[in-house]
Amino acid sequence: MILAITTDHLERDFGLSGLCRDWIGRLGIPADFELITVPKIPPGPAASVFAARGVVPATGEVICVNVDQYCQFELPAGRVGWDVFLPLYVNTSGKSSYAQITDCRVINVVEKKLVSCYASAGVYGFRNADLLFAAIETTLSGPPHRNEEYYLGPTINVLIGRGALVIPCSVMAKFDLGNVPDIDRFCNVVGRWNT
Repeated sequence: MILAITTDHLERDFGLSGLCRDWIGRLGIPADFELITVPKIPPGPAASVFAARGVVPATGEVICVNVDQYCQFELPAGRVGWDVFLPLYVNTSGKSSYAQITDCRVINVVEKKLVSCYASAGVYGFRNADLLFAAIETTLSGPPHRNEEYYLGPTINVLIGRGALVIPCSVMAKFDLGNVPDIDRFCNVVGRWNT
């Protein structure tokens, strides 16, 4: 199942549900799709994901992905017992969530502060929905992480504090797609891959 979250206004003005269904069909992805709409922009990515509570199936892994990027990453195949996986790559821009790692375990995640050079690729995997939403619910009851917003990266610290096993995964390719120059850069690279 693929879920997307947007505002009522964007769905009404742009018909995102139909656009997404069309692209999923064109790409041949065999998955059901549901668009969840909210009345206004939630205070950050963690609050956005929380809008899907009650819709996400309780069993099976849940992967949350920032939509303004392309990311190819390694799933934690063969690693047993993980509660959360976090694809990481080297980045020193200070514009991401950064993970501290000890003994191949993520021990802390900080938003937009260089506590390490291991940046979140904007992909967050959880063993199940109960784990994800319990962490977000705890997070939303406290102060925002940064600029009045709640982020998924630092939300993982709730689970780390409860003894969860959070493991890093490798990223093979990562492109930000949040602005025109980044999209042009991605198209240029993909064009070279296809020649």
